[in-house]
Amino acid sequence: MTDKDNGQYHIKYKMDQDVENLKIHIFFKDQNEKFVEIRGSPFSAWHKVGVSPKNNEINGPSML
Repeated sequence: MTDKDNGQYHIKYKMDQDVENLKIHIFFKDQNEKFVEIRGSPFSAWHKVGVSPKNNEINGPSML
């Protein structure tokens, strides 16, 4: 995960098998060092092995 220093993060992950109902939970540490799930998490995704990486990107209004 890379912090873009503008309120956005770039997250990469690698899959080696097809996944039809992937749930991605994203957490951050708050001021009390407690892990808190970000707004909109979990995010739903799917992944298909053997297709262009562009076709495996997560897109949508929550991801902007």
